[in-house]
Order: sequence, then structure tokens, then C-alpha cells
Amino acid sequence: MFLDGASVILIATPILLPVITALGYSKLWFGVIMMITVEMAVITPPVGLNLYVIKSVSPPSIRLNDIVSGALPFVAVELVAVFLFMLFPQIIFWLQALR
Repeated sequence: MFLDGASVILIATPILLPVITALGYSKLWFGVIMMITVEMAVITPPVGLNLYVIKSVSPPSIRLNDIVSGALPFVAVELVAVFLFMLFPQIIFWLQALR
């Protein structure tokens, strides 16, 4: 919540990846789940960095609450995607299987 996405990835991946692989999970699955959750972190309050970027480039009449309200449907879609990928991990591997 207090770090940007790149920092979270650089700090958390070396710690979590050995644990994830030791538990038998796929590195690809973990990477997809991590990317989606990091993206959710930058568009949700209280420290959603992308929200403040949008606020800085928008007209003064647009409030931060309006921007947050506009981002919430995307958070809902990403939450649904994370739950689907956790319940049915083969969805992630489907695209890789096409190669």
C-alpha cells in the first residue's frame, strides 16, 4: 500500500517465489496473480499512485472522489479475475498451451 508497484515486486518476489515453488505452485501462475494484485494496489486508495496522477492531469472541477469512483469498477473486475485464477488456475495456462 505504501510502495509503488516496482518496489513491491523487487522486494516481495525474492522472498515469496521460493515459498510458492516449494508449495508446488507454478511460477507463471504466481507472476500473473502478483501482477494483477500490484495493479489493483496502484488504483485503490489510500495510496493509489495512479489516482493522484489522474487527479494532477484532470481539470480542477474533477474531485479525487470522482476518480476513485471511476476506478472502482476496474478493481471489481480485477478481484473477480484473481478469484477465477485462484479457483481455476488452468485459465492462466491456456494461452501458454497455444504455443
